[in-house]
Amino acid sequence: IICLDLSSEMDKESFRSRAGDKWTPLKLVKRALSFFLHSKQRMNKAHSFALVVITETATWFKEFTNNIREIINLLDDVKPSFDCETLDLSSVFDTVYNSIDLPSVEGDVSILPPPYVVRTLLILGRSQCQVEFLDKRRFKILESSPYYFSDVLYIHEPPDETNKCEQETFDKLCEVDEKGMSYVLEVSRNPTRLYDLMAQLLAHPLQRPSQNDAAYRLLNMADIAESPPT
Repeated sequence: IICLDLSSEMDKESFRSRAGDKWTPLKLVKRALSFFLHSKQRMNKAHSFALVVITETATWFKEFTNNIREIINLLDDVKPSFDCETLDLSSVFDTVYNSIDLPSVEGDVSILPPPYVVRTLLILGRSQCQVEFLDKRRFKILESSPYYFSDVLYIHEPPDETNKCEQETFDKLCEVDEKGMSYVLEVSRNPTRLYDLMAQLLAHPLQRPSQNDAAYRLLNMADIAESPPT
């Protein structure tokens, strides 16, 4: 479930390439999501995707579909809205809770594969907004399922005394990681890092290490060949 922020902050040209090109967070996210969707479908054509848009509150925008072209076309059409002073994350997870059926749990979950898993990918781009998480009741019901997961990609301005990035917003987003199995990732003004983080989110939630144990880097083949066997 792609939960995409459409606040006006997503429409500011805050990303710059080494060549000097400028992009808005929303434009980069749309491109990265297109790569993400195509890659997920190549891995398994049974993957389905839904879309939630976030303005002042969250709205279920597109039902689950395995036709990624439908999702990409919708992403192309959505536009940022207006300045939002506050956001209650409860609306995101209340919307998800009211729109999905959690997978049934039978037998030993450490042995038997799930019928399917549900993952919420929250993409938020607010540096000036007051983010709250006032009512976690439905969120906790979702998180109680061993087959439900929440990940976060936070796009922000460099933290300073004029914004709410570090101590307020990011700390609040970390509350999504109740089970210690979420990825809570952040990026500021770096297009390459944004694409790298989207690639990290490709992995199946039950087939990836915890975020603290994950290490993503390119290895030199010569170094690999010279490494002693373990």
